[in-house]
Amino acid sequence: MRYLFLPHKAIALALVVFSSTLSPAISEGSDGATVFDVNLKLALLPEDQKIEVIIRDQATDGCWTNSSGAKTAIEKNLIVSGYKNIATAGDTSWFQIEISALGFETGGGNCAIYTGFRVISGEADRFSMNDHELLALNWREQFSSGTLLTGSKSEMTRRINETLYQMSDEFIVAVNAARNELRKQISESSVMESQKSSLLSAFSLN
Repeated sequence: MRYLFLPHKAIALALVVFSSTLSPAISEGSDGATVFDVNLKLALLPEDQKIEVIIRDQATDGCWTNSSGAKTAIEKNLIVSGYKNIATAGDTSWFQIEISALGFETGGGNCAIYTGFRVISGEADRFSMNDHELLALNWREQFSSGTLLTGSKSEMTRRINETLYQMSDEFIVAVNAARNELRKQISESSVMESQKSSLLSAFSLN
């Protein structure tokens, strides 16, 4: 059995500062915007951002029996890391973490489960056509991690939950790494020192 994981790829943007893969790391775009080679959606993620953790349980045959435990552990990890605005039941957010398990029992009391951790953000794209203003809502991937777990069904739930928790740690590290990289690119840029201070202050990086 083969599994194919196709995440949506996107470039994050904030105000007039765009994330890009251009080189050098910091430059000026054709419209005068400052261009950075960093995911700004992560680098500028505010601590009061409402985050919704969603379970995608497609594991059958009793291979994942405590998905709610994984969700609770990840929410606690976010809170400890400073992100305390966790969406409650019935509440929604435009910044979501999807935790997923896809697979089944393979025989002999064993399971094969693809475990995934995906962070997406909802953004509105505006278009004008024949004097009509159109608004398109899109979900863009900001972070993802996944792995295939195989082994005893009796141990699979514990392994899935531990793996998802580790992936939440990876996400938090990625956020901090993006912030550090943005700070570094601003500090090493050729713009005036006053502009550097202004950018660092505006982005709460100083």
